[in-house]
Formats: sequence, C-alpha cells, structure tokens
Amino acid sequence: MFLVEKEMHDRQPPPTTERDGWDRFGFLPSHASCQFKGGAIEPVPNYDDVWKWVQHHLYFENLLAQPSSSFEPGILFPPLSWRQQHDPRTDDLVSVVPGSEGPALLHRVPTSHYVRLDDVVAGAEREGSVGFVTNVIGFLYDAPTQFWDWWFDGPVSIGGKSLHPVPLVLQDFVSHAYATWRAWGPEPQQLMISLLNMHGRAPGHRWHWERFSWEYTVTDACYKVADTVCPGRFRRHGKAKGKRPKHGDRIKLMCREFGLPFGAEEDAWVNFAVCLRNELLHEARWSGAQPSTKGSDAAFRAPRFLHKLNQRLIVGLLDYRNGFLASGWLTLSNAHFDKMK
Repeated sequence: MFLVEKEMHDRQPPPTTERDGWDRFGFLPSHASCQFKGGAIEPVPNYDDVWKWVQHHLYFENLLAQPSSSFEPGILFPPLSWRQQHDPRTDDLVSVVPGSEGPALLHRVPTSHYVRLDDVVAGAEREGSVGFVTNVIGFLYDAPTQFWDWWFDGPVSIGGKSLHPVPLVLQDFVSHAYATWRAWGPEPQQLMISLLNMHGRAPGHRWHWERFSWEYTVTDACYKVADTVCPGRFRRHGKAKGKRPKHGDRIKLMCREFGLPFGAEEDAWVNFAVCLRNELLHEARWSGAQPSTKGSDAAFRAPRFLHKLNQRLIVGLLDYRNGFLASGWLTLSNAHFDKMK
C-alpha cells in the first residue's frame, strides 16, 4: 500500500498574525520598534509570548544564568524530529519510521517583528533590500534573523555579543547603513547580505575550530566587499601595485583604512589567526592537533576575537564612523555602540 511520509517536530514556535503591507521576521531579543529612513520595524502584538517561548527553549552557555525580565543570551537548538507514515486516504498514523529520530535538519525560529520598506511590496525583495535591513538589524543584536516562513539549518545563537543599541542609535545606524548599501552595485549588495547572515550564524557552531572557519569566512567576505566597493583602495602598492594582498595583510589593511586600533599586539594576533586558518584549511589540523581533540587557550579564544573584529569591519564597510569602530577588539570586554558624530 502506498503511504505518505511526514516529518514531525516535538515543538512549534508560537504563531503570529499577518499584517497588510508588512512582512515578518525574527527573532530579535528586543521589543524595539524603529522608524528609519526608508522603512520601519515594529514588534508583533504577542511579542511577550514569543520572548517567553524563546527564553524557555534556550540553552544558556552561562551556567549561572536564569531567565529574568531582561533577555539572557543563549543557543536555540533544533527540535527533535522523527518521520511517520500515514494512510493517504484518511491521514491516520500507520507507523513511525525506525531510526528516524534526531535533531531536525531544518527548523524555524519565532517571528518577533514586522518589517516594511517604502515602495516595496510586502513579501518582495527578501533577497534584496528587505533581506539587508532584517540582517543588519539582527547584526546589532547579534541575532541571526529569518523570515517567518524560511528556515534555519542548525543551532541559533541569540544575543551573545549584542551591541544593545538605544532607540536613537538604532534609527540612525539603520538609516545610514541602508542608504550606504543602496548606493552600491548589485554584487557588493548581495555579498553584504550573505556575510551579515553568516556573521549571525557563526556563533551557533560550538566547536571552536568550526566556529573559527565560519568567522574567517566573514572576515574574508568583508575584504571582498571592501575591494569591490572601493577598487584599488584595498590593493597592494609599490612593485606589486594592483594585486590583492595576502590574507594577513588584507585584515591589517582593512583595520588601518577603517580606523580600527592596530598596534603590535593586534599585528601579532592577526598573524596567529592566519596561521590557524592555513593549518585548518590546508592540513586539517587545529592549533597543532586534530580538530575536536585539544588546542591552546589562544586558539580557544580566537573565534570570539575574530567575531568582535568582524563586528567592527562590518561597521567600517557601512561607513558608520562612531566610537565603537575605534574601540578595542582584542579583548573579552564589550564596547558601547554609540551614535555617529
């Protein structure tokens, strides 16, 4: 007998209602609404229920953390899934497919906000202007975002290194970033959306070597955008004029051009990070050992430092010249994200 096979999940995010003229996305760990130049975002009516659902299902990397009135960062793991066979005529359950139980390959996070852009039809431009806006707002909260009917394909880290923008800064940054992005050509526009998405997803990878590879992908994509938007500015000079610099020199050049703090300590760390990258990609080794076995303390901290560096490179790419851009990134402490002067 012919049977219909379905994938089942052990949890479903709380539903949210449609709104004419607006699309939906999530999850942002903030109740913020924002009217920026070119559009707006607003929280869904049942945001408090969505917030509670997310906090209930998060894994807190800080073992002392407890859900409270403020959002506690954590990781949202995929739900458990299994496959069932159903009668195609009655939809009655016939059997559960043996051995099909496991983490879902694809899952959704709850919708937290509505978004609209001027002169953009609701549901359109998801891979264009609307996709950029939702991703760049997620960047500020260190939370990868997705549209209500799109999927994530792994653990989702939410709010780990949030920049905690106050409403005035949120409005100013998004307005400036959107105007800057719109002035670019199609290629760097698409690259920027992709690197913002990858930047948000990178912290969801818990093995430090695996997360490092994702973070370095973002770093390299930052250079690609910079080189595309500003031809020649990020190339070598002298006898090798016009050629792309080596990996380490790309990072150093971006830091200097964007005004990031860069001294002997930062220079040595970049050289170390490039060695980690080359060892991992070309030798299948991590800090002198097999990945997922052991490594140095410096290698363990490397993905976090690279994430903080990428935050500043992204701000530099969007030409938002604030104090945060010039703040130290080779540190475990957080910096205040301020309004551009």
